[in-house]
Amino acid sequence: MVAKFWLDPVALAKNRGFSMVELNRIARIVEENQTELLEKWYEFFGNPQS
Repeated sequence: MVAKFWLDPVALAKNRGFSMVELNRIARIVEENQTELLEKWYEFFGNPQS
C-alpha cells in the first residue's frame, strides 16, 4: 500500500490500497506533524525561499 500527501497544504496526492478510514487517520497524523515534516523536508532538500 502507498499513499502520498502534499505537505503545504496537506492534501492527498496518491493512494494505492488504503481505505478511507486509514487515509483519514494518516491525513490527521500528517496535519498534526506538518510543521516538523516541512522543517525536515527543507533541511534535507533545501528551502526554495532561501
